[in-house]
Amino acid sequence: MNDATRSVWTLPGNRVKNGVTNLVPLSTQALRVIEKQRATLDFQNEKREARGKKAIKSAFLFPSRHVLKEKSMTVYALDQEAQRISNELNLSRFTPHDLRRTCATKLGQMQVPGHIIARVLNHKQTDITTAVCNQYEYLKEKKEALDKLGCWIVKLASGLELVHVPSTEA
Repeated sequence: MNDATRSVWTLPGNRVKNGVTNLVPLSTQALRVIEKQRATLDFQNEKREARGKKAIKSAFLFPSRHVLKEKSMTVYALDQEAQRISNELNLSRFTPHDLRRTCATKLGQMQVPGHIIARVLNHKQTDITTAVCNQYEYLKEKKEALDKLGCWIVKLASGLELVHVPSTEA
């Protein structure tokens, strides 16, 4: 897998509500989360093997908690995890869908154009020019927007100074 492929998450049309495949450029921060999760899964497998148990190989980065099933994390499990996090951090209860609204709102506050926010969220384009004629994917613009959001999240979570992410060249 090359770096360009690795840094784009493809959501196939048959897995999304509007039926339209969405290419989501992964921010630097998202790539770090992915690498940490891979390392965690590898570590868990090493511990299993050290106890004489078989390592669990899964095609999923966030597999089902059911050890014997080759499935992704369920929507229910994701919702339960959000509830656990909100309880642990003493936050108001939130759902994974609330994070979409928060993302859209924060991108708007960061002056990201609405048509880019709509594409990040994979909202179906309804006007004829956008839906039919303009086939540009806006990957560069979506990447810049998600990198901005990632920097903001890191700053919010860590209290560290914002790190500037240079814009990508076309």
